[in-house]
Amino acid sequence: LPVANLLIWPCVGALLVMSFYYLYRFMAINNELEAATGNSNVERESEAEKWTSGGLFYYNPDDPALIVEKRDGLGYTYNFAGKGILLRLAFLSGVPLLVVWALMGL
Repeated sequence: LPVANLLIWPCVGALLVMSFYYLYRFMAINNELEAATGNSNVERESEAEKWTSGGLFYYNPDDPALIVEKRDGLGYTYNFAGKGILLRLAFLSGVPLLVVWALMGL
């Protein structure tokens, strides 16, 4: 058990450091691109009504894309009308819960 802790916690720390570093790099590159080209997010009028909760959720059954660029700001979001979205969200939320459960069992 102590050996597992000696291996797990440094790996978790390294993962967090790398995640923050790549998030910082992504934001810096995005800012450079916006400064060079301007904001190029084009929204069609037909898509404006597909955003709900003030632009937080995108629900468009006619759009085959699973992930779409956010309407405002930085990042992407899911098309909540996409096929298999509930399974993907369950998986994405289940993996961290499984890791926490496994660590608490140690």
